[in-house]
Amino acid sequence: MYTALEALGDDFDIFYNKSFARKHAKEDLLYEIDFLVMDLRGGKFNHLFVIEVKGGNMYYNTKRNQWKSGDHYLDTAPEQQVMGYVTNLLYRYHTQLAHKVPITWLLWFPDGIKNKREYLPTHLSFWRVLDQYALANPLKNLDAAIQGLSQDYVQFQGIEKAVYEESIKKELIQTFTILPNAKALLQEMQLSVEAMEQQQKLFFTGLLGIPRLGIEGGAGSGKTLLARFSAVHLAEQGKKVLLLCFNQQLKTQLSEGMHPNTVVNTIHSFMVEQINQVDSSWFEKENKQDPDLYEERMPMKFKSLIQGRSLTEEERFDVLIVDEGQDMDGAWIETLLLHFLKNEGQAIVFFDPKQNIFQRDFYLPRAENWASMQLLYNYRNAKTINRFVNTHLGLNTQSGNVPEGIPVKIRPYHSENLVEELDRLLLRLLHIEKVNTRQITVIVDGSTQDWGLEGRELPQAKLMLRWLSPTEEKEKGNLYMTSINRFKGCESDVVILILKEPLLPISNANIRYTQLTRAKGALWVLEEISTKD
Repeated sequence: MYTALEALGDDFDIFYNKSFARKHAKEDLLYEIDFLVMDLRGGKFNHLFVIEVKGGNMYYNTKRNQWKSGDHYLDTAPEQQVMGYVTNLLYRYHTQLAHKVPITWLLWFPDGIKNKREYLPTHLSFWRVLDQYALANPLKNLDAAIQGLSQDYVQFQGIEKAVYEESIKKELIQTFTILPNAKALLQEMQLSVEAMEQQQKLFFTGLLGIPRLGIEGGAGSGKTLLARFSAVHLAEQGKKVLLLCFNQQLKTQLSEGMHPNTVVNTIHSFMVEQINQVDSSWFEKENKQDPDLYEERMPMKFKSLIQGRSLTEEERFDVLIVDEGQDMDGAWIETLLLHFLKNEGQAIVFFDPKQNIFQRDFYLPRAENWASMQLLYNYRNAKTINRFVNTHLGLNTQSGNVPEGIPVKIRPYHSENLVEELDRLLLRLLHIEKVNTRQITVIVDGSTQDWGLEGRELPQAKLMLRWLSPTEEKEKGNLYMTSINRFKGCESDVVILILKEPLLPISNANIRYTQLTRAKGALWVLEEISTKD
């Protein structure tokens, strides 16, 4: 279709697959148009065509007054969809186009052939529908559309081509300028701005123009990579960025290669820093082992002290980015927006309700107008792991472009011989599977303090068990362990998950989902069984 339209020549401008973020108050927050065709014949901008494309076998059911694509009915009729785009463009370019340049919408079904004996919706004129034959001569169809509405637009005289080029075209051809550090992150994500799935394209559009962006995505959907990219890209544009997450391990990963304009921290460390500026002795006196300190007292102290301060514009941030937002209470995010973000500042929150293992009261602050997006594909877990998770948790997550992987292995153990079972498994991984110990992470169920494994030796594998530090490098000769509380938001090539109970039945779906999805390539599950079992 693009090739056919491009053959129209220099008298037409063709824009394909253009994403837009709201500029006018009545525009949709985010939308994408298949084709925009500008008629520039005679040196003027005479006509704008908005074309919605629907591939495959399309059929209009008159009894149901509904379009059918293949074997399913469409929730939104294509003509309603494209008419919405026209309305958006009229709001967006009202100054340039209103009563000057007509906007005509068309539907293009390139896999079908029009038949005058077929019924169409009553408001859908026959000339608005393009079919397979339009590929050979699109100009004929565009002229037919102009003729079809000729009486409606007699008073429209178009605008000068130079005016169009300085306003509308200038905006449409602007490129998403990516500076070196951000470009390196895109390469790490194996993405290019030209070849992204729709949700990712809309993300980059929203990154430039949406003041409040809430992005929901499952494990491995790219939330952390996109959070890092957002921070680097916006900092390189001269913005002062605050990037917050929940745990120290994830903070360490987010901090790597970060732009100096960006402050990276965990939410609780950020609270402590702010509290210390006003009351430096408060945190020292608190019992650090008391969970209520982090759940209740610290957030309340933080909020009360901040409400009593008046931060200067220089102390505030242009951008707030929150990764793993479901780990934070919605009230915490409200405080950050109200007191630490500039009046015209931007906020981006990444979250996954399925990973809310702390049962936080997470929400996107309701007083704000949030644009919501979803990341649909899992780019982390091998397909075998993704299928295992889907099967055991009743999900339907789609795999992205990832390897098939090896089947997930489940092995029983008795509490008294856990170390011996772990030693045998490591011997196999190291000497038969040829896995490097740095690629392996052991995740234990519950708290790290409950296991008594620190310093235990695996004699056959010749390794020592150590707890993973969020700030120290892994040392040779050690096998590192952690808990999901400390490791959520992170990933490992090989994960050995040690459970305190059988895998099934699953007692807490959020915790189990988060544990299982840390593994990229291989997953081993050790489930405890009693001696009697």
